[in-house]
Amino acid sequence: MSGGISRRSMLVGLTTSTVPTLPVLAGDTHPDAELLDLWRRRGLAEAAAKAAGRRHDDLSDATKLPLPPEAVFVQAGDEGFGFLGLATAHGSGRLWYSVQAPGAGGRAGPLRRRRTRIVDEPFPEGHSLHGTDSTIGRRVAWPEAQARADAIVAAWDGWKAELERIYAASGLHAAEAEWEALDDAQNELDGAIRDATARTLDGLRIKAQLAQIDLDEETRPDPGLIAGLVRDIMAMQAQA
Repeated sequence: MSGGISRRSMLVGLTTSTVPTLPVLAGDTHPDAELLDLWRRRGLAEAAAKAAGRRHDDLSDATKLPLPPEAVFVQAGDEGFGFLGLATAHGSGRLWYSVQAPGAGGRAGPLRRRRTRIVDEPFPEGHSLHGTDSTIGRRVAWPEAQARADAIVAAWDGWKAELERIYAASGLHAAEAEWEALDDAQNELDGAIRDATARTLDGLRIKAQLAQIDLDEETRPDPGLIAGLVRDIMAMQAQA
């Protein structure tokens, strides 16, 4: 907007000064004591979440996981069974069947269903069809396709079960749960900062720095945070 100040410029201006770190005992004398305390707690929560994330990553790097079994990758003959439309790209570049659990969706889920096909048969003797058609289609079991589908599903389920066993035994599940809990705690503090009212420049800088974190990560800041920041600025200008 010509002659105006962009949202990014406003945030940069507010965040150029360091947010004061006041002692906890002195916080109750500051008009933005609530925001100052929330920002302090957020710093602690962020550090804890990052540490938990590093522990999870280190544990993941040290844990050997089995590769997907060969049976879940596309093989010769699958096209004849009509399976290729159920395959997706694996990270290796090969096509495979990601057979999610029943009800979880996923393109390869139909492999868990009974495999059948339509065969053409002559129209029953003693009956006639109008027109030129002389055959009918009947759905029958397809043992060859069923055997291949069963092999894919069994290999997938066995592999996933082994992964779950390793995740639990290695502590990866516990490490991930710890990180998620700490990340949730940080997000709750972000929400509290968003909803709190800034009464001084110190409080405005805290909200601006929270928005700047998203901008630095090329993520759109919470619209509620920006709206609250503008609201607080307008309120301070009205009181000036």
